[in-house]
Amino acid sequence: MQGVVPIAEEDNNNPLQTQQELKVPSADEVEEIFSIKQLTQQEQIESINQLCIRVQNIDKQELFFGIQVSFFTSIVQYIGCGQTGPELALLELVDILTDIGTPMNLNQNAYETNRLYNEMHYSGLIDKIHELLFQEITQEQEKDGQLPISEKIIKLSRIYF
Repeated sequence: MQGVVPIAEEDNNNPLQTQQELKVPSADEVEEIFSIKQLTQQEQIESINQLCIRVQNIDKQELFFGIQVSFFTSIVQYIGCGQTGPELALLELVDILTDIGTPMNLNQNAYETNRLYNEMHYSGLIDKIHELLFQEITQEQEKDGQLPISEKIIKLSRIYF
């Protein structure tokens, strides 16, 4: 994926990874990344990648119960058409969260629901992913009449389904 830095592994020996760094991400953090006009797109991407790293390293139960619908609402606000580097980095963040939420859903009994999915749904993120997926498929079909499976279509499909 262009513009997205590979996700680093957790470094248990790194004293710089404090509890503060491993807090559940918030809507305010996403808002800050996009509202600070001095940030270049590359700096926005790097900030989102730091969120990705934090999400991967945080305690999964803490993330599962601490994440708020407002966090996903802010992602919907800034994900746009999923074309720019920062928008693609947000898609990567959502993909990581989806990967985290899927096994948690499998561990629940039939009467429980997946809180991450519910928060994504209530925020409008699932609908936005559906919209982006449909747009991407339509654009690809219009280009050459065939349906190539781009990396972006695969990522959107993984998130949506």
